[in-house]
Amino acid sequence: MPTAKMPSLIVSHMYGEDMKISKILRRLQSENNATAALELCNKLEIGVRAQPNATYICRSFDLLMENMITVLKQCPEECLEKASTIMGLMGYINRNDFPVYKNYVIKAYQSCKSIRKYVMLALKTTFSCDAVNLDLSVYSERFLAVLKVYLENAEIAGIFIAVSETITEFSKHYKRAFEVHFMDIVDIIVGWHLEVEQPANLKLHCSVALQQFAPYFLKELDFTFRLLGQFLEDIVTLGDEISHAPSPTDSLSGEVDAKNQQNKVELRIGCFIGAFNSILKTLANRVEFVGMIVGHSIVNEAAMTISKTAEQTLTMTLASEDTIMNINDFFCLLYTNSYDIINMVNIEELIALQMKQLNLFSDAHKQSLLYLILCVFRQLRTQLPLSTVTLVFETTHNPLATIKFTNNDKLRRLFLKVYHEILMIKNVPLLQETYRHVTADMYNAIATLEAYDDDTATGQISKVLRAEATLNFYLTALSALATQTSSIISMYALYPSILELLITNCKAGATHLWLRHPTLHNALLSVLVVHCQKNHNFRPTSRLLREPLFAPKHALDENNSPTSENFSLILQFLAGILSAAKRD
Repeated sequence: MPTAKMPSLIVSHMYGEDMKISKILRRLQSENNATAALELCNKLEIGVRAQPNATYICRSFDLLMENMITVLKQCPEECLEKASTIMGLMGYINRNDFPVYKNYVIKAYQSCKSIRKYVMLALKTTFSCDAVNLDLSVYSERFLAVLKVYLENAEIAGIFIAVSETITEFSKHYKRAFEVHFMDIVDIIVGWHLEVEQPANLKLHCSVALQQFAPYFLKELDFTFRLLGQFLEDIVTLGDEISHAPSPTDSLSGEVDAKNQQNKVELRIGCFIGAFNSILKTLANRVEFVGMIVGHSIVNEAAMTISKTAEQTLTMTLASEDTIMNINDFFCLLYTNSYDIINMVNIEELIALQMKQLNLFSDAHKQSLLYLILCVFRQLRTQLPLSTVTLVFETTHNPLATIKFTNNDKLRRLFLKVYHEILMIKNVPLLQETYRHVTADMYNAIATLEAYDDDTATGQISKVLRAEATLNFYLTALSALATQTSSIISMYALYPSILELLITNCKAGATHLWLRHPTLHNALLSVLVVHCQKNHNFRPTSRLLREPLFAPKHALDENNSPTSENFSLILQFLAGILSAAKRD
């Protein structure tokens, strides 16, 4: 008996780390505590990655795979991804006997639905480990055929995502094998992408997956153009269907049925535009595509088609969030990639149609619209029609104006970027039109603060808060213009000047007004200080310092500069505010 135990003692001594892997696995299979299980997984990963253990892993691979599959079935959910990664590492370490690992993967996927996602994650890890040496190339084509079947037969979103992510990783390394199945795989992913019922996260996944195939789309341009062309044909058909929908009957049920049908068509339009965007994103900034006449042709056709369909959809129905965001995403894509579509698309009409529904929009809707406006401003710049500026910045009946009061900081900051973009464009009419709307809104806010200066009635608090928010927003918006160094356009084109606006029109020196709004007053003074610091010409051009005291009036007028009175205005302001502070 003693001699029988000797070999195990020797093995334990020689392969201490090997036994550690086995011991950790046994503990992991029975561990129910998530924290403890995750700690064991971390230790196991260290052991598996240790070079001296590679021989043991290859020699005991069958036992290790059985144990790892048991772990995936039993261990806490929090450590399943880590366990999958470890299983994938083991598979790569034993790559010289890859068919054995492949059989375990296939058997586990087919026999246990609950771990399919994690089996795919293990395989994805194995492929990523092979990125440099490509030792698994010899097995790649056959294995991809299996993965394609899994993708085609996936029944739930989670499994579809897991399998497609594995295929995406595969496509990065085994290009020749992937080319054989590329079109079939794209068809499957696009099929999921076009399903109206699928959640937003799955559609986003489909879009990202398709974009990962960019080199293959570029290599198979005939297939790519056919696919894009088919999308456009379907979009046209659906657009005509929604605009020529039969009028509802006089009965209430007929009206409801017609509306339901329109809504279904509108959702399908959104899906097709989303799928078109996903393919176009793989091509839009690629030299191979941009330099092709066919590429420009299909972009131009898409711009006109989607513009028309978008107007049909927004005119006839209350469009869904997905549809609106996909429409905006398409035009943002074109503008950010500098496609010249100014004469093909009435983008102002598209913005106006969305603004009519803005009060029903979610924050995501609004953010999508604002980003579209920002992209339009950045691309068109001085070519921007004056009417578009009026549409976006008019404040009397403008639903966009309410964004100034949102609690969504990201949305408000994006709106500020829109203001900054237009205020920095070197175009006098555009600048004056924007400034006119800004100052009008600021005057109203100041008037509100003055009107309710002594009234703290609860009914007026909301008006005061909105006035404060308005002024704070515009002070931030104007800071981009106010902090420019001696801007010629802002000096000559703006009336009143920024200095006069801040001191006189916003009544920066009326300390009695600002006692109730000290934070806002401080913001106003901060912009004023920086504006004065940036404009060093206020003092050198001052008529107070340069002209003789008793010079004739006509001489003063002849030498007048747009900033000649600014230094005097600053001194008057300082004298007034310091005197008021002294009295207080």
